[in-house]
Amino acid sequence: MGTNPDVQDNPLALDAFSPSGSLSGEIRSPLNIPANVSSNVSFQFLCDGQEANGRIARFGAAWYLNWDKSIVPNGVHYLEILARVLGSDGSYINARGPTEPVNVNNAVTFANEIGGWFSDALMINTTIQTPDDFYMLEIYDAATQQHLKTLPEGGGVGTANNGSISEVWNSQN
Repeated sequence: MGTNPDVQDNPLALDAFSPSGSLSGEIRSPLNIPANVSSNVSFQFLCDGQEANGRIARFGAAWYLNWDKSIVPNGVHYLEILARVLGSDGSYINARGPTEPVNVNNAVTFANEIGGWFSDALMINTTIQTPDDFYMLEIYDAATQQHLKTLPEGGGVGTANNGSISEVWNSQN
């Protein structure tokens, strides 16, 4: 795969991220991984050397990184991609891309990942990173974009408690 980290066109490089730029929320970024790389290759996205809540997948002929940074603390973080390829001798070969520094600047950060699904109750614990005191949360179905709920209950706005928001929505009600 030509994964020399010192080569500019490294397919595991995160060229779309600018070290001087600032990232917030959820992003979908194209990657340099060639279209002919098998979707059986295992990719891992790391933030500060730890597996992050990012997903690398091929859509059509292009590879993309989807990353929700809302649980990453604000500040400078170091990103990289690992690839695990099955060699011709049956053993695995690990390839590591170059480390890319980025500045995460979320207006809101979550204490833990909300996740892709929940059963009856959705618990939201988050911190406002801006001087705002009020909030309103809109919940949508990711697949249909249908609006499901506005929090706090009854509409209007909620008041943050020392920058913290804590809400629960019981989807059965």
